[in-house]
Amino acid sequence: MSAAPQHPQQPAPDDPAAERVAAELAAVVGRLSRRMRTVRPAGPLTPSQRSVLARLDESGPATTAALARAEFVRPQSMRLTLGALEDRG
Repeated sequence: MSAAPQHPQQPAPDDPAAERVAAELAAVVGRLSRRMRTVRPAGPLTPSQRSVLARLDESGPATTAALARAEFVRPQSMRLTLGALEDRG
């Protein structure tokens, strides 16, 4: 018989180290997101458009609201992204 697989111990929900790491990660993701918006896209599609197309390719058809939730944007913003994609054909 083999030993049961060992899983890393999960930090307690109120662990200050976990909270610090989460805060630092949120800050880094925010900076990266802002940086990505300021850099001109390398191709004909924006990062948002590429992300939406990849999500649709992976998951299949979705409503504007579902895409907005999945991409963490407002439905109005998603409508603009989808409109730009539709304009491109």
